[in-house]
Amino acid sequence: MSVDDHPMETRARGSLVLTAPMCESIINDVASQEYESARSSSSDLPDMLSSPTLPTCALPANPDALPFPAMFMSSDNELDSDWEMGDAETGQSDALEDDTVDSGGHIPRQRRSATSDTEKIHIVLSWFEHFPKNFTVAKFIQIILTNPSFSAYARAPLADSAVFNAVISTKRSNHREEYEDWVITQSASICSKSLERITRRATRNQHANIAQTLRVSAEDVTLDFVRAPHIANLRSTYRTALPELYKMLTLTINKHEAGTDNDVAPAKEGIIMAISIILNRRSRRSNYHQVVNGLVLWENTTSKRVIQALNHYGISASHPVLLDASAALTKDIQRKASAAAVSSSKIPIFIYDNFNWHRNVYESSINNVVVSHDQVSALLVCLDSRVFGVEKTAGWLLDVKRFDERAGRRLELPFAEALEAILPSHDDLSRFAANAKMHVAAILREELTTFSKYDSVLPSDAYEIPAHKTEHYFLRPSDLPQSSTQDNIKVLEHFFVNELKIPKARFEDQMYFILGDRLTTARDRAAQDQRMQDRSPSRFDRFESFRLLSGLMHVCMNMILGMGKSAWGEEGSEDIVTLRAFRDLVGLEHLRALNLRKLDFYGWLRFLDTVGRALVIAAAVACSRSRDIEDLIENNGLDQAGFDQLCADIVDTRLMPSCNRLEALGVKEIEGPTRSGNAVILMHHLMTLREMRHAISMGHPSRILTILKHWMPMFYAAKSYNYAQEMMELLCNLIIEWPDDTSRVMQFGMLFNGQGRRHHHKEADIANEQYNKTIKSHIHGTNSSPTSLQTHAPAQAHLEELTDNLFDALGVQSASERHTKVQQHADIALMAAHLVDHRVFLFDARVDVKACPLTDLYRQGMIGLHGEKGGFAGHIARFKLRQRHRDGATRVEGSADWEILAQAVEDELQQDNLRVEHVISRETDV
Repeated sequence: MSVDDHPMETRARGSLVLTAPMCESIINDVASQEYESARSSSSDLPDMLSSPTLPTCALPANPDALPFPAMFMSSDNELDSDWEMGDAETGQSDALEDDTVDSGGHIPRQRRSATSDTEKIHIVLSWFEHFPKNFTVAKFIQIILTNPSFSAYARAPLADSAVFNAVISTKRSNHREEYEDWVITQSASICSKSLERITRRATRNQHANIAQTLRVSAEDVTLDFVRAPHIANLRSTYRTALPELYKMLTLTINKHEAGTDNDVAPAKEGIIMAISIILNRRSRRSNYHQVVNGLVLWENTTSKRVIQALNHYGISASHPVLLDASAALTKDIQRKASAAAVSSSKIPIFIYDNFNWHRNVYESSINNVVVSHDQVSALLVCLDSRVFGVEKTAGWLLDVKRFDERAGRRLELPFAEALEAILPSHDDLSRFAANAKMHVAAILREELTTFSKYDSVLPSDAYEIPAHKTEHYFLRPSDLPQSSTQDNIKVLEHFFVNELKIPKARFEDQMYFILGDRLTTARDRAAQDQRMQDRSPSRFDRFESFRLLSGLMHVCMNMILGMGKSAWGEEGSEDIVTLRAFRDLVGLEHLRALNLRKLDFYGWLRFLDTVGRALVIAAAVACSRSRDIEDLIENNGLDQAGFDQLCADIVDTRLMPSCNRLEALGVKEIEGPTRSGNAVILMHHLMTLREMRHAISMGHPSRILTILKHWMPMFYAAKSYNYAQEMMELLCNLIIEWPDDTSRVMQFGMLFNGQGRRHHHKEADIANEQYNKTIKSHIHGTNSSPTSLQTHAPAQAHLEELTDNLFDALGVQSASERHTKVQQHADIALMAAHLVDHRVFLFDARVDVKACPLTDLYRQGMIGLHGEKGGFAGHIARFKLRQRHRDGATRVEGSADWEILAQAVEDELQQDNLRVEHVISRETDV
């Protein structure tokens, strides 16, 4: 069979054989492109090139004898495996005799001798002697690579970048320095062109919008900019606009194969930072990442010199830019806060508090002294009722007519019914007991490894607040005092009229809520009482459109103070079930700083939580009849039902019942105050605190309301009459006075979630306290002034969101929380061993001993609130006195009310009014 019968045939794997027509087509195409240039440059062209088309006769007569196909062999020995044909005209062959011709006249194929690579090269290059000198091998390869008509023929020999790899291997072996310099130059040229697209030529291409987003001026720093996901935005932008540079840095930095998802996060963020620096060094206007970094440094009180040094490196924006950006951010916050305060779809809550700071001077003198400033900071929180499942509109929920219709309703109810409404009901007590069992189970699982295998659940709430980020705006602090009722009036007028710019006509239809500590709300009520006599027709001038809420952080802090005073113990006493005794245990020297005159909020929460856990463990040892904690751990043979029963026994016999009831049931054998009886009372007090803290963190308003009902009599028994009155006022408003749907939304408004995570709520007033702390931490040097605070303080507070978001994106926040979580197992073990060694919670007369009396705040408070001259009667008398009309008439009738008021005042004079310094330390898990 002749070769003409098979125009193109694959004889061996990867080899391509060109027939005469195919070669003619290739050469004709090449010659037609070179004809004109060759003709003009040379007059001695061969006759075969005198026309644009090469004649067929220019090719060898025998197609199989073409040496040209050797160039397309992908294997070194494929040409050697071909068979050479004999001379078609003579019928002779170099290696065969005449008698080898078969009967059909065909000469059989003969294996050619092995051809070396050098000989193959000579054969290929010999073809180029027939072409003009300007047609080179490089041009030949270039045409094959760029002309699509040859792609089908050149696919196999040029696969896997064969030509590039051959050149690179040659350069690398013979001219390594030149090759590397060439590669670097070409890479830089490619990256430079991509950078040009978003720098100098950005206005003339499709990347103009991307380039604009990377250019951030000081005026562009707004609240939306602060809350944006910057790292994700930059990663997406760089991958789209700078793919070449991103890929090159990925291959250079990354530890894994580029383009996969296996590369580690630090490498990814390092690539983004490197691109940002390169982009900023090429064009100073491309400063998006630098502004973000600068604002984070600014918020974390980095010194000016460090910021300027990092600016020279291309990492941070300059200090003047950050100053202007901070001022621009404050203005944007003010605009958004004013718009939110008058929005018809939002429910605003105004939170404010005062703080003091000192402006330092380099050297004090008569004319140059340290100046003390009394400032007021404020926070505006805006609620959306739809988030909480309330379908009513904000206009309906805040309608002043609905509030006016229910005003004074507590006076319309019978005394006993009104008091019963704000005290824990039977259902409230049952829910608290059930939740206490869950807390006991959780404590045992966390502290004793033998119980970690059991299941436990956490308390729930039908009205749990869904995970969402609270809309809030920190306002500019005002240099106004807040030491009297008149000062509070000026503060309210300043913020509502001058800062938030709410039209007075707005107060005729809408109610506004104010949240603060007890002293703030008390003075605001006094301001309302004074303004009630104002003859102005405006409700704002009479302060009629304000309703007050209590800050839960201050409520918790004062309850800690009340519990501490009740259970602190006498100095030198041998009673072991006191807070002083726990603090002074050997091995707990780090707790010595705790005292009742400087109340460290989070420090006391951790301390009381430790004591409460130790009491639960001691109760578990007593209820299980174990000798000690080791015996409880080693001989634990309980199943899940037995573990649940153990938790129920602890709550039913060591937490919920009063000492009188234990004595009546015969459980407690020694009458009067004993060591075990005091432990029962103390564990009940601390369990209410744990329930409140857990409910706040989880966002459970119903559980919070239940504990507030528990704490109202406890405040009264602890002789904290001011907060007892505050709790009665708050509970009467939430349960009796205010519309039910509005009351439920206001319970949600007492909590704050700045991160938008589930179960990450905190008290709304502590957000403002932390705002005060932020301001104080940034006030330093002699240049601080009330004006500078107004310019930069709101921006400084909101930049914490930028820092938190950036740390979350980088994984820094999760690593920090994982490594710094407070664990107090050693302290708990010491306290629990202390209790077990003294046989606490064993009511046997042989081991239980008499002790100093510990006031049962809940039950003593319940007694004190009842009666015609009890605490609630005093509250009702005060409330009647406040219900004055514009003509001066009051609703206080007869001498009985005045006698009740006199008794209430006399009780309050017995209150411990020594000043207690409140400290908000670093917030940690408690």
